[in-house]
Amino acid sequence: MLRPRGVVIDQELSSTAAPLPAADVSTSASEAQIIAECRAGNTAAWDSLFDKYYATVARFVFQLSGDFSHEDTEEICQETFLSVVRNLSSFQGRSSFQTWLLRIAANKAMDYREKTRAAKRGGNAVHISIDAGRTDDEPPIDPPSGNPSPDSLLHTAETYQLVRESLDHLGEPCREIIELRYFRRVKLR
Repeated sequence: MLRPRGVVIDQELSSTAAPLPAADVSTSASEAQIIAECRAGNTAAWDSLFDKYYATVARFVFQLSGDFSHEDTEEICQETFLSVVRNLSSFQGRSSFQTWLLRIAANKAMDYREKTRAAKRGGNAVHISIDAGRTDDEPPIDPPSGNPSPDSLLHTAETYQLVRESLDHLGEPCREIIELRYFRRVKLR
């Protein structure tokens, strides 16, 4: 629940308005005043706007997805406020500024999530064919290898490990016969 600044809520007492400290008078300027000063190019107003809403936007973004780390949240907040700086002139006041700001944050969070998913899939990588610009009568640049594939090497290693473990469970005479016949290729008579 959002509370206006200076309102003290106590379990035993009813809500009472405490006077604002003198240092808070500049930060308690109305939303409309801050926005008007930002539009006029007042850098102190931009600082005030940032200070007033940054924590709210960060909490909102962090709660949108459990996948967002602290660094992701920071990046999304930066993109959100950069968008606000660029597009404040389009804010028409039909909703509260915070509603408009959080909609931008939600959009930036969705964009960020899609960008990271695309990056995981290789979506932002430029794919260039090694055969580009090659004519049909030229041999391929990268001919197929005659070596076994990584999958077949892994399968062979796993099979060898299973056979080795099985042999270790056999008695000495049986193990020796199998090792000589199948591993050392000795012909037994």
